[in-house]
Amino acid sequence: MLTLPLAATIIADAMNDARNAERPPDEREHLPSASASARIHRCPASHEFSIGLQGIQTAEMREWRAAGNRIHDWLCNQLGPSLSLNHGPFKSLDRPLTDDEQDVADRCINQARELKSRIFDGISSRGIRLIQEQRMWLYAVPTTAQSILRKRFSGKADAVFIWRDAATGLYRCLIIDFKTNRGDQEESTRNAQLRSLAVLLCITLNWKVSSIDVAIVQPLVSGDPTPCCYELPELHIAHNMLLADLARCEAPEPEFHPGHEQCKFCPGKFKCPALQDLRDSLEVFRVGATAAELAAWLDKAEPLVHAYDEARAGLREHLNLNPDAVPNWELKPNAGDRAITDPRQAHDTLVAANLMDTATFLQKCVKVGIGTLTKGLVDYNQLKPKHKADHIINTVLAPFLTREPKNPSLVRK
Repeated sequence: MLTLPLAATIIADAMNDARNAERPPDEREHLPSASASARIHRCPASHEFSIGLQGIQTAEMREWRAAGNRIHDWLCNQLGPSLSLNHGPFKSLDRPLTDDEQDVADRCINQARELKSRIFDGISSRGIRLIQEQRMWLYAVPTTAQSILRKRFSGKADAVFIWRDAATGLYRCLIIDFKTNRGDQEESTRNAQLRSLAVLLCITLNWKVSSIDVAIVQPLVSGDPTPCCYELPELHIAHNMLLADLARCEAPEPEFHPGHEQCKFCPGKFKCPALQDLRDSLEVFRVGATAAELAAWLDKAEPLVHAYDEARAGLREHLNLNPDAVPNWELKPNAGDRAITDPRQAHDTLVAANLMDTATFLQKCVKVGIGTLTKGLVDYNQLKPKHKADHIINTVLAPFLTREPKNPSLVRK
C-alpha cells in the first residue's frame, strides 16, 4: 500500500517557511488566478488550501524557472513597444541568455510574429497595440450603489495584441502564452488558463470584441502553434463557466476532489485532508486482479505518487546540504556508467591491434544520438538559430533516420 512519507509535511513546512521570509507580496492578492483555472475547476477547495504555500522546488527546477524568466524578459524587450504599466520599456536580465536559451527565445519570437501576421492578416501593424504582462481582474457585481468593488479572480498574459475596427468599434485580439520548457501543455482549444485569460480580456474591453484568439507558443514541443478563436457567444459561455467555478471555490466549505491533474502541481498536497483520506482508503489489490480493478486502484493512488515523488525530491535537496538531516535516509553514491572518452583513439587502438575493423566498429559500437548530432552541427557550422540543424538532419540525413521502438506508455484516454 502507498503511503506518504512522514517527513513530507515537515519538508514542505521548512521549505515554505524559508521562502516566506524573502517572498514578495502576492500580486494575485491570494485570490484564484487563471494559471490555476484547471485545478480549481477540478478541485474547488484546492485554492483556499494552498494559499501561501509553494511546491517543493529542487535546484534543477529553480534553474529552469530562472531560465524561463530570463527568456520571458528578453521576449518583453523584443516584441515591441508595450502599453503595459507594470514595468518600464526595457527589462534587465540577471545575465545574458545561454545559446540554448537564445535558441528557444528566437523560436518564440518567430512563432509569435507569425501568429500575429496570421490573425491580423491585411491589417497595418501600426494599428495593433501590444500589452505585456498586465494583470487583469474580474470583480464581483456590486449589490448596492454603495458597494465597494471586490476582486474575485485575475490573470496575466505574456502578450496581448489588440486591434480596434473603426467601422464597428469592436476589438480583435490575440493572446499568447509562452512556455519555454519541454513539458507539453494542453492545446489551445482545451487550455483552461487561456480560456480564462480570454474572458478577463473581454471584460477589460467591456465586451466590445468581435473575437479573441488564444495560442500557446512552446517551441520545444511544437513548431506550429494552433490558435483557438473565441467569438462573443463562446466568451459568454466561458464567462459563465468561470463564474460557476468561482462560486464553488468561494463556498463556505468548498469540496475536495483529489485526482491526477489537480494534485500534480497543487502546493497544498502535503497537508490535504482529502489526500490523507485517499491514502487511508487504499487497499492492497489481490493477486489476479482484473484490469478494471487495477485501473480503479491507480486512479486513487496516482495523486499520492505525485506527493511521494515531490517529497523525495525535497528530501534529496536537504540531504545534499546536510547528509545527517534525518537518521533513516541517505544519498547513496552510484558508481556511474563507464564510457570511452576518446572514440577515435579507441578505434585506432583496436584496429592497430587487429581486434576489430573499422566497419565493425562503426556498425556495432557507434550510436549517434540526435541531440549530440544537433550540437555537433551547430558548433561546426556556427548555426543560428539552432533549429537550422534540425532541418539539416531531417533533409540531408533523412535516408538514415529511424525511430527505435519503445514499450507503449500507460496513459489515460
